[in-house]
Amino acid sequence: ATAANGAPGGQVPGDFNQDSNVDISDSIALFGYLFLGQDAPRCPPGLDSNGDGGVDISDGITSLAYLFQGGRAHALGVACTGIEDCPDACAPRGGRPREEPAAATGCPRKKYGFIRAGSIASPRPRGYDQEKYGRSWCG
Repeated sequence: ATAANGAPGGQVPGDFNQDSNVDISDSIALFGYLFLGQDAPRCPPGLDSNGDGGVDISDGITSLAYLFQGGRAHALGVACTGIEDCPDACAPRGGRPREEPAAATGCPRKKYGFIRAGSIASPRPRGYDQEKYGRSWCG
């Protein structure tokens, strides 16, 4: 749903596929758009990861560096934020909401995140108990 009365829509910065989570699939979708002519993003301003005013290959690389090498976070931060002319996509849609993990795992709870069973976007934390938490994990 698009934000009402021209108000900014809530977006998780860098979330190309609008699943309220930023992971490798968002960078892959950005590269597909840029180089393969695949579907355009619903919120282009939210994909400017490095804050240079444009959406290009450097934004996908910035996002991957953040996800896998501890690089700089998105220029707009990592929490849901209002972005003008964008749909409201912060509310969880489909999937299973992220559960509060046990303190032993050391995993923080993300406000709008989702866990995907078998996801390669996040490694399992030390102390992960598959019987207790199932195939999903936080990261």
